[in-house]
Amino acid sequence: MSRQMFLHEAQAEDPNTRRATHGSLMVLTWNIQNPSLKRATEQADWIVGKGADIVLLTEAKHSEGCKYIQDWLESYGYKTVMPPTEHDDYCVIVAVKGLPMQVREPRIRLFPQRAVTVGIQTILRTMTVMGVYVPSRGPIERRNIDKRRFQSELTAVIKGLERTEEAETLIIGGDLNVIERKHNPHYAVFGEWEYTFYDAFGECGLVDAYRLKYPTKNEYSWYGKVGDGYRFDHMFVSKNVASCVSDCSYIHDVRTAKLSDHSAMCLEIVAKQGTT
Repeated sequence: MSRQMFLHEAQAEDPNTRRATHGSLMVLTWNIQNPSLKRATEQADWIVGKGADIVLLTEAKHSEGCKYIQDWLESYGYKTVMPPTEHDDYCVIVAVKGLPMQVREPRIRLFPQRAVTVGIQTILRTMTVMGVYVPSRGPIERRNIDKRRFQSELTAVIKGLERTEEAETLIIGGDLNVIERKHNPHYAVFGEWEYTFYDAFGECGLVDAYRLKYPTKNEYSWYGKVGDGYRFDHMFVSKNVASCVSDCSYIHDVRTAKLSDHSAMCLEIVAKQGTT
C-alpha cells in the first residue's frame, strides 16, 4: 500500500539546503509511546518542527498512529526505515533527511526490529547510526529474560564493531531502559547485569554524550507512577564523534505536554577541521 500524500509536499525543503552539508548535524531520539492517531498528528508536527537530520523513534508499532508519523516525515523529505515485526511487537523508526542512507542487515537475532542500523554519509564521512529500544523489565520473569538476552546480543554487536571502521563514527541512541551505575537516586530494583550493560558502552570505547556535556547534572527522561525519575534515554558516540559534540540535552516539553511519557533527546554535532 502506498502512503498517503499531503498538500505541503510540493513545497518540501530542498535537501541540498540542509545544514548537514555545511558542517553540523542534529540527531533526535524520542520514545513516542505508540501513539493514537490524534496524538501522532501532534507528535509528527513537533518532530518536523525540530528540523533534525536524523530521527530515532522508539516504542513504535505498525499502528495507525505510527504509520501516520512515518508518512508525515516522508512527506517532508525524510527517508524512513520501519522494519517488519512479529506478534505486533514494538520496533524502531529511523528517519534521515538530506543525507544518503543505506540500511544495514539486522545484527541481533532477538527482536532485530528493536535495533535498526543504517549507514549515513555525513560531514563525518560515513557514519553508522543505530536506533535502539531495549525491552523493559517487569514483574513477569519472561520479560527480564528477554531484556537480558537482548542486552547480551547488543553488547556482542558493539564489541564486534570495536576494531572496525564503523567504530570510528558510531552513534547509538534510543530508549535503552537502563540507568547508569551512579544514577541519582539509586534504585535497588536494577540488577548488576543491567549496570554491566550500561558499562559495556564505555568499555567498547563509546562515550555517553549527555555525560560528556553535563558530568554531574541529575536529569530524567521518564517518571514512574510515584514520581521517581529515571534517565532511560541515551546517546552514545564514538570518541571521534565525541570530539565534535556541541550539545546533548533532553527536551522535557513533550513529556510535560503529555505528547509521550518520555522526554526527547537531542544530539548536536559540529564538524571540526580535519574531521571531514
